[in-house]
Amino acid sequence: MWKEIEVSILNDLSEVESLSSIEREAFGDIAWSTDILEGELKNPFSKALVLLIDGRTVGYLLYRVIEKEGELLRIAIKPEFQGMGCGKLLINSLLKKLAKDGINGLYLEVWEKNEQARKLYQKTGFKFLYKRKDYYKLGEHADIFYISLREACHDQGCH
Repeated sequence: MWKEIEVSILNDLSEVESLSSIEREAFGDIAWSTDILEGELKNPFSKALVLLIDGRTVGYLLYRVIEKEGELLRIAIKPEFQGMGCGKLLINSLLKKLAKDGINGLYLEVWEKNEQARKLYQKTGFKFLYKRKDYYKLGEHADIFYISLREACHDQGCH
């Protein structure tokens, strides 16, 4: 299927346009702008993992770590690569990295109606914590999930 799969930390802000392109393909009208992505990546607490398949960037995950807790901010996969395990690969790579770095756990919020994302998060070990009412525009609610890295990651790695 694929010859080479690589997950790496984004170290060069010149790659933001590539992430922005994936963002637009994956999210359409609700995509974050290039300026928002770049602003987040300039935040000293935020980083991005990128997924390259056969040398081509096909997805990314944006996260933030403050002290010993992390927050998954965004994950986007090119539509033609969705449903092939790319999101799970990115999340598991992040969980392993954060566990190795001594981070306690990882939070995320997801639109309550985004079943595809909710299933992905549950498959990778996240547990529902609570509902954040009226979080999104037009009164849409967000579900907050959390994974304890101490519980999820053992000597064999994460999920």
